[in-house]
Amino acid sequence: MNINMDFESRLKTFNENWSLTFISPFEMAQAGFAYLGVKHLVRCSTCKIRLSTWRNGDNPLCIHFSIATNRCGFLRESMMTNRGRMNTFQDWPVTFLKPRDMAKAGFVYTGVGDKVKCFTCLEEFDKWEKNDTPMGEHMNHSSQCPFVISYKRKFNNPSGPYGLTSLQVKTIEDKLHDEGIVLFINPLFYETMVSFNARLNSFNRCVILLQLDINAVCKAGFFYSGNGYTDSLTCFYCGVTTFQCYEDFEPWEVHAEISKTCNYLFLMKGKSFCDRVNAVKSDEIKSNQLELFKLIVAKKNKLTLKSIMSIQSTKKHFKEIKITKILSDKIEEHLFQKLAPNLLPDNMLCKICYREEIEIAIVPCGHAIACIECALSCDYCSMCRMACTRLMRIHLCMNKENDENLKLKPCTSKMSSDDELNPKLCKVCRKEEMSTVLLPCRHVYTCVKCAEETSECLFCREDVYSFIKIYL
Repeated sequence: MNINMDFESRLKTFNENWSLTFISPFEMAQAGFAYLGVKHLVRCSTCKIRLSTWRNGDNPLCIHFSIATNRCGFLRESMMTNRGRMNTFQDWPVTFLKPRDMAKAGFVYTGVGDKVKCFTCLEEFDKWEKNDTPMGEHMNHSSQCPFVISYKRKFNNPSGPYGLTSLQVKTIEDKLHDEGIVLFINPLFYETMVSFNARLNSFNRCVILLQLDINAVCKAGFFYSGNGYTDSLTCFYCGVTTFQCYEDFEPWEVHAEISKTCNYLFLMKGKSFCDRVNAVKSDEIKSNQLELFKLIVAKKNKLTLKSIMSIQSTKKHFKEIKITKILSDKIEEHLFQKLAPNLLPDNMLCKICYREEIEIAIVPCGHAIACIECALSCDYCSMCRMACTRLMRIHLCMNKENDENLKLKPCTSKMSSDDELNPKLCKVCRKEEMSTVLLPCRHVYTCVKCAEETSECLFCREDVYSFIKIYL
């Protein structure tokens, strides 16, 4: 069954008769339902179950799963994927357990309290506590589950990837994610809306006049998810929906307010923007950063992501780390400004679409080759074909404007000529090629040797504590 084609067909059944405002046609179609044109009556296109009574807060996918688990081919196929299971966790109430980890452990959210169910063995789990791990609980209470047995065969090797050292690395990887530096890729809620043009075209279905800057709304990740007569905007990445489309609607701020952990938001605007919108205290931000960089120092420069991307501390901060400041609003705004495509040198162009600026380093291979939109569309690195599991937003310094901002010592005519021939040259020594991402600012302008000696980013004047090796 081609779920993507069926999704489009189901979506088209929702016309102006669909008057429910708290569940969008997109959510219904995503859950496998088509509209029958009468009040709120929908039917699964596979198992033919009909539902018509809906309450505010209902997740149609959760309800579908709870009623037709064993007899619906659509559900069986959907729940076999992390993406399908993740879609059930839209209103997950447990803050200390991430939907990503619950879905990876084979769980589907039932929509009731904190109760989840394994899509394979159908065992139910609830009353979660802070020290619980999703896969650990699954293994302990349902050891004969086919999903658990398959997982053990693949991963449960004491000296393998989940030994003590790897657990320590996993803690650092989680911290890198929490700080918005190296982000795990969650399954997209609406994969068909990943492109800006697809989101823009979604407004063609809107009959009513919306007092919005549609371009700004689409850049912020939203697409039109109403039935043509309702105000309904949904993020393609995290699936959050807003029905408040007022005249002075500021899409980025609204997005940050209603979805504080959306990775698309982090990639486009940065975690510091989300922290500011949600009034996170600076002391809390500093404390979290300090914990991360102390963990990196403790690894004594032997830390790698999947044995490929090395993470090191700078020499100045190897012995003592003190977070004295956080990213300022002015610097943050400058960081996330995009250059006009016609001003970009060829070296800075995305190697997939050749239109936008390179903004992403693929993890764990470390290839910096893609813009954000293309990176989110990739399952594998287009350079080495390694699976793409995480993304890191970076800021390349390869154009002349960047060089002027660096305010380095004047370069000779030979240096200037070398730079023009190879914009990838380290902007400090002008001998080796740039190959590091400075942390936490994520500017890219130094080779490894120069990064080791860097204590302050020459571009934004922020302190530099660590760096990650990448490949341009």
